[in-house]
Amino acid sequence: MKKSKISNIKKKKGKLWYFLRISFWVMIATWALIALLPDTTGYLDIINVIWIITLIFTFVTSIIHLVKYKEKAFAITALVIASIGIFLLIIGIGMGISEGLKAIEA
Repeated sequence: MKKSKISNIKKKKGKLWYFLRISFWVMIATWALIALLPDTTGYLDIINVIWIITLIFTFVTSIIHLVKYKEKAFAITALVIASIGIFLLIIGIGMGISEGLKAIEA
C-alpha cells in the first residue's frame, strides 16, 4: 500500500518547523501588544525586548527553514515580515540617536 503525501509531510516536520511558527506568532502578538498598549504602562519595555528577541529569532529560523525544507511559503512570509520589523527597528534606533544628538546640542 502506498503512503499518502500528507503522512510524508507530517513526518518531515522537525523542531525548526515548529520554532518558526511559534516565533512568528509570538512576534505578531507582541507587535500587536506594542500597538495597543499605551506608553504609560511599565510593561512596554519588557514587551519591546521580547519583540526584538523574537524578531531576530524569526529572521534566523526562517532563513534556515528556507535552506532545509521544500515548503517555503510560510518561511518567506515570516522572513519578509521579520525583515520589515528589523528595518523599522533600525530606523527607530537612528531616530533615537538623532534626538539624543539634538538634546546634547541644545
